Amino acid sequence: MRLQSFRVHITSVTLAHLNGAYKVEDGDGDVRDPYLKEHNVKTYFVINPKGEKRSPQHHIRPRHTLDGAKMRASVRMTRTKSQKRRFEEELNERMIQAIDGINAQKQWLKSEDIQRISLLFYNKTLEKEILVLPK
Repeated sequence: MRLQSFRVHITSVTLAHLNGAYKVEDGDGDVRDPYLKEHNVKTYFVINPKGEKRSPQHHIRPRHTLDGAKMRASVRMTRTKSQKRRFEEELNERMIQAIDGINAQKQWLKSEDIQRISLLFYNKTLEKEILVLPK
């Protein structure tokens, strides 16, 4: 069995195993292939059971805008680039915020006024001021 021009090309042996499940037409494989001619192999093309023969491009749907009109390729490309740019800008902004947050935490941990494990002030006066603040 061989695929040729979007059609299935089968031998008479394969056709016998199909038990009439598909319609076929003469494939003339012996004209194109000397091996088939030398061994006297009869070939067939399977006829598409869904009807008329269509080109592969026929199945490709055109891209549409929201209102259903066809969109030019240049417009699609411009939209794609602007969407990518907006995504990159948002991603960069979020990364900057995350990095700023990490840096703020590191600066707080490096403070010489606070004990890193207990998180209490070394200076007891500062500790008392914080404790009396209204909650």
